[in-house]
Amino acid sequence: NVKNEGIKLYIIGFDLAANPAELRMLSALASPPDGDSPQYFFAATTGQDLKDALKTIASRLTDVRLSM
Repeated sequence: NVKNEGIKLYIIGFDLAANPAELRMLSALASPPDGDSPQYFFAATTGQDLKDALKTIASRLTDVRLSM
């Protein structure tokens, strides 16, 4: 439902190299690539990969709204 509302969903799969089924599931949950962001799913295997993914995501966020 989130994606249907036009909300972009970034997902990071961390330390899941041994679980390809989980990586595929998380990848499917992320928003599909589009013109302003080529990627919404990141597979991070190291701490540096995780930092890089978070930096990339942070650089793309211009209008942040949190809800609970």
